[in-house]
Amino acid sequence: MKDSFFVTKKARKSGGTKVNPAARKAPGGTAKAKAEARNNQGKRKRDADADGPVDAANDDNDDDGDAGAVDDMDLEGDRFRADIDSDDEVANEDAKESAAQKRLRLAKKYIAKMQDEKQEMAPGEFDAQDIDNDLIAERLRDDVLESKGKVFFKIADKFKKMDTSNPDLIRTFGGKKVHQLALTCVDVTDEEQVPLAGGCFIFSASKDGHIVKWDFNTGKKVHEFLGGRKHTKKAKKAFGENKLKKHVGHHDQVLSLAISGDGKFLASGGRDKTIQIWSIPENKHLKTFSQHRDAVAGLSFRYSTRVNQLYSCSYDRTIKLWNIDELSYIETLFGHQDRIEAVDSLALERCVTAGSRDRTVRLWKIVEESQLIFRGGGMGGSGGDLRTQVVEGLVLASEVEQAKKEAKKAGDDRFGNVIDVVAMIDEEHFVSGTDNGAISLWNVSKKKPLFTRALAHGNPEKPKDPTIAPAPCNWITSLACVRYSDLFASGSCDGFVRLWKIDQDKKAFAPWLQFPVLGFINSLRFFEAPPVAVAEEKADAVDEEAPEKELFGAAAKREAARKRAAIVKPKNLLYLAVGTGQEHRLGRWWRVKEARNQLKVITLG
Repeated sequence: MKDSFFVTKKARKSGGTKVNPAARKAPGGTAKAKAEARNNQGKRKRDADADGPVDAANDDNDDDGDAGAVDDMDLEGDRFRADIDSDDEVANEDAKESAAQKRLRLAKKYIAKMQDEKQEMAPGEFDAQDIDNDLIAERLRDDVLESKGKVFFKIADKFKKMDTSNPDLIRTFGGKKVHQLALTCVDVTDEEQVPLAGGCFIFSASKDGHIVKWDFNTGKKVHEFLGGRKHTKKAKKAFGENKLKKHVGHHDQVLSLAISGDGKFLASGGRDKTIQIWSIPENKHLKTFSQHRDAVAGLSFRYSTRVNQLYSCSYDRTIKLWNIDELSYIETLFGHQDRIEAVDSLALERCVTAGSRDRTVRLWKIVEESQLIFRGGGMGGSGGDLRTQVVEGLVLASEVEQAKKEAKKAGDDRFGNVIDVVAMIDEEHFVSGTDNGAISLWNVSKKKPLFTRALAHGNPEKPKDPTIAPAPCNWITSLACVRYSDLFASGSCDGFVRLWKIDQDKKAFAPWLQFPVLGFINSLRFFEAPPVAVAEEKADAVDEEAPEKELFGAAAKREAARKRAAIVKPKNLLYLAVGTGQEHRLGRWWRVKEARNQLKVITLG
């Protein structure tokens, strides 16, 4: 029995070679049975070469006659057989999925997804076998380059001729009574997140502690996560401490929002020093993290990854990492010398943070357990030589120096160079904005900014009423990038959302478009979605459509493809979600009375 078991195990590892039953039954004739089995195997192989496969179900060299099709690609191979190297794994091979089988299943699922996308884009009748493998290989290559931060899409030229004065390009969500105070942050379920999220939703939060979920297509409020009362001495005396603690969610201003890569989780952080985790499909609260010791000012999920890893930054000068799939804490990063007000990340396990008054931007490499420090940028402070960093043609360096001296005498910290916002373009480049109105473009291999735009949103107008103190500067209040592209947007309080184009060599940027939006632009977020009107017509067509006859096999596939082509999936448009308010998201230094605390969406096309 030992010999027969050894032969069976070896046969399984070699690809499923059959063993002659005579090798088990013949007493004392093991060698003879083995020889007979080898002869039968050689004969069966010669017959297969001459007449074709004897048994298609058991022949490993089976070929369906369409080797070029994606569905028939041999993604497994004999090398994965080596993963099964124990008797227990062999016994449980059918009951438990191995690592190789899991990789195979995920690869097939990914390729099937790309096939569906190509089918939806192709006109007329077609079959899945007609899809060109080169197109799928190109898509795979782009995904790999994107994950490494080496892809760069040139999209800014598409929007150059837009009529930005057209009011139809800007949609307003809700009325005056939805958000009582200034919006502080917005986030959107992007196209890839829609299936698990249950739709395209926009989330907005404000200083009143409320988080509102909007349907992008209808513009209506879907759900609202209400904020509670602050835990002040007066509130505790009036309502009781136990009653205040029963509230689920935030009980102070919400400062940051982030949606996970799979679209299932929403994370929110606020001045109550907590991070709240919500389920987007179920609209319910899942978890409260209270490890931060001060306000949570920024949140960011890793982009386009299977693991929902969350980065949070706080006024307590720390960055914390969280695993949201397991609702658990991972680790804490230290280094900033002042409160951290913004964090952003992409696909790699790293993030970039803005350290406010310590005047640094830091890139954290999680795996290497290291950080890169970037000092200032723009005018004044530790940002370097003023004359070399002011862009020629925008403002004279002598005028800036004179204004700096006057501001210093008056005690004005206009040129304090506080870095409030930061956004990543790709894994090698990012932009930052300061309270003196400068926007800087950085490369992770350079300590100084590649390019700085001084007074990017201009100087503030002097108020007509002499009793009103003028605004110190049109500081940069928000930044957003179209990931891995040459387009990014900035917001301030000058009445415009401005779009910028990055040069081909990624060493400078220039003004591109501007859209009129009143108030403080406290948050910006690019996202892709189908046109609103077409999306509604498509939904109605799908609901009203009923099959006239029942089809099977290839005919059913062709009919399904014809229906998908009839309801043509439109190309996604690029949108920009804008959170506006009468006040800055971090304070109440001055107000723009004409503005409204609203969510707006700009259609770029």
